[in-house]
Amino acid sequence: MRANEFRLGNYIQTDKGDVAVIIRVEQDGIMVAPIDEEDYDYHILPIPLDEEWLFNFGFKHKYDSVYSIPYGEQEIQIKLQGDRAGVILKSDELALGIYGLDYVHKLQNLYYCLTDKELVITKKRVTNRLPL
Repeated sequence: MRANEFRLGNYIQTDKGDVAVIIRVEQDGIMVAPIDEEDYDYHILPIPLDEEWLFNFGFKHKYDSVYSIPYGEQEIQIKLQGDRAGVILKSDELALGIYGLDYVHKLQNLYYCLTDKELVITKKRVTNRLPL
């Protein structure tokens, strides 16, 4: 993973299993919160995108393994396939599918590019994984 993949506000996890939010991105590293001030020896890892994260972001189950969230007059659909995920941008006239959206931060970044709004946790379905 490279620092240029991340934006402020992206959710990541540490190699110790803690979920954190990126609060600063610099050329030589990334700062996250919350972290223990005594413990700066950690590595960051992407969070695999799964149903729990989609629900926490406000997506609704549509059918099979497809989840959706409103996008203007249209909707953004996410299809989960095992440990892989893809996005379907859908309007009345066409649908565009993109695969390789396997991590939470990638969904956050795509959502921001499309809507100019942050994708944030709107509800917590399982609180032990999300300390925010």
